[in-house]
Amino acid sequence: MTDNRKINIALSIILAIILWAYVISEANPTTTKMFKDVTITYVNTEIMDENGYAILSSEFETVNVTVRGKRSLISDINVEDILVTADMMDVAKGENEIRLSVVLPDNIMLDSINKKNLEVSIEQKATKEFRSQIKFINLSSAQEEPIVIEQAKQEFIVSGAETLVDSVNHTQIMVDANDINDEMRTLKVTAVPVDKNGIEIMNLAVEDAETTVTVVNCKTKTVKLNVNVENEEDDKYQRTYTSPKTITIKGYDEYLSDIKVVETEVIDISSVTESQKISVVPILPSNVYVADVSKGLKLDVLAEEYLSKEFSLTEKNIKIRNLANGLTSEIKPGNFQINLVATGDIISGLVASDIVLSIDVEDLSVGSYYLELIPSTEKEIYKIKVIPNKISVELSDKNNI
Repeated sequence: MTDNRKINIALSIILAIILWAYVISEANPTTTKMFKDVTITYVNTEIMDENGYAILSSEFETVNVTVRGKRSLISDINVEDILVTADMMDVAKGENEIRLSVVLPDNIMLDSINKKNLEVSIEQKATKEFRSQIKFINLSSAQEEPIVIEQAKQEFIVSGAETLVDSVNHTQIMVDANDINDEMRTLKVTAVPVDKNGIEIMNLAVEDAETTVTVVNCKTKTVKLNVNVENEEDDKYQRTYTSPKTITIKGYDEYLSDIKVVETEVIDISSVTESQKISVVPILPSNVYVADVSKGLKLDVLAEEYLSKEFSLTEKNIKIRNLANGLTSEIKPGNFQINLVATGDIISGLVASDIVLSIDVEDLSVGSYYLELIPSTEKEIYKIKVIPNKISVELSDKNNI
């Protein structure tokens, strides 16, 4: 082989290497890509749990991560390949600032993260058992609604930050009506902790949250509801209330057909001293249930405290009623104390002129009488008392005066 040929071969190899490097760098360049809303994973939570702590709240739940690497590698990864962690090993009660860590696939580098630290509020851990309530969703017919034949588990243990556990009203099981028909079916469901408005409370754990319910579609019927209330009024409070007039019930036709009215358990409102809503408990026969639309019926009680007020009147304020023709009257002079009891809005506007004192002399002839004073007013008074409540009256013949 000649020297020139050897040189040409060497130059060709060198040129090929240069071209290969160029192609590689240009065809598969280093690039960056942002992955939005990468969920933060808490690690070493079991140690936090052993220390009796739980997460009350965190500043945010996701971050944006920008990575750097060869285009061919970047194109093969997705958000699930990126792990952002917050280490809970050394947290203490109160506010904690935790450095976030990012774990990436091989040959991928972290370019940036929009938030490097996470503020987490830690509280004492609490555990409590709650009953469950089933809520049906996607109900399509007002004439049909599912009923629960069997529920494998009724109560669930909820744990987490004390404040969050205290705000739990019950655990809720959502059942999709689209999964139910006229034949009994057993469905897998999950219980979640909710507040009094049925809103899920996050950052809480439910022990063995998955369970099963056996359900079937049945008919509904709306009937009259008779809410039984007692002890509406006493000497200290005026209590008025509004109650639901109807209730929708559900069950098989043979159980619903004869029901025209539903009674409730007696609601004693004697202890109500401020306005509130009280749960109504219907009394239903076996195999009849309250439909979803009528769950949570309430008696709305308005309680107003009675206040008192006093006025002083004289005999000049007394009216004589039914005085016979030809007679005249003379009332013995005196002072009278009027004690009134009414709700605050009435009492505040009362004046002495709102009170009328009278005596009735119907069918009485000439003579001296000791008659009862009759107080009256157009105002809504609970109680009115006159002291003294009788007065001396002299009836005379006009012709003898």
